[in-house]
Amino acid sequence: MPLPGSNTPIPSIPGPVADLPPRATESLSGMVDLLVQAGSLLLQHGADAGRVEASLEQMEPGLGIERIDAVVMSRTILLTATRQDTHRTRVARVPSVGVNMDILSFGIALPGLVWSALQRGD
Repeated sequence: MPLPGSNTPIPSIPGPVADLPPRATESLSGMVDLLVQAGSLLLQHGADAGRVEASLEQMEPGLGIERIDAVVMSRTILLTATRQDTHRTRVARVPSVGVNMDILSFGIALPGLVWSALQRGD
């Protein structure tokens, strides 16, 4: 099954993670990019920094990475992954997700509108 927006099929895992062979050094860079993207999505959709760091560390064994050091701030992720003697580091600025203030202001005003309607008997 291909990934959305991609023609690349999702690889099947041959067995437990412990049985997977070590991945090539070049792919560590791709894994770091994947981790940063996952962390960015979590941050953009409301996860706090501690939750993002914990989630990234939980992904570590599944990717065959020996160690992940992550610093997550409100709009920045600094991540270093280590496997054997290879280290890869990424710093990423996380774009903020826009808020539709019309919907937000309607949500704030809604209780007042309901109360007014109840008072009028609508």
